[in-house]
Amino acid sequence: MKAIGWYIEEYGKAQVSMNLTDYTVTGMHHALEACKARAMAKKVQVTGSELIGLTPLAALLDAGRFYARDTALSDSAYLALAVQHLGLEELAPFEVKTRVLDYLIEG
Repeated sequence: MKAIGWYIEEYGKAQVSMNLTDYTVTGMHHALEACKARAMAKKVQVTGSELIGLTPLAALLDAGRFYARDTALSDSAYLALAVQHLGLEELAPFEVKTRVLDYLIEG
C-alpha cells in the first residue's frame, strides 16, 4: 500500500489518497478503519471514500463481510454494506455493476 495526504483549502477537507496494491494484504475496510482511527486521534472525522478505477468483486465482498460482523448475508447485501460503510457514495452514486471488474469481464 502507498498513501499520501493533504489538505484541500477550498473544500475545507483533508484527503488521503491510497494505492492498495493487494486487497488480500490490505483490504479497503482495513485502510479506511486505519484512517478513521488516525482521524479520531486528531479529533477530525472521516466522511467517506472514493474508488478511482475498478475493484475486484472479492475486495468489496471482504469489506461487506467485515462490516456484517459474522452475520450471514447474500452477496448483494454484503456489497450494499461495503458501499455504505466505506462511504463510497459520499461524493457521487456508486454503481457496483460498472465499478466491479468481475461484472465488466462477465459482460
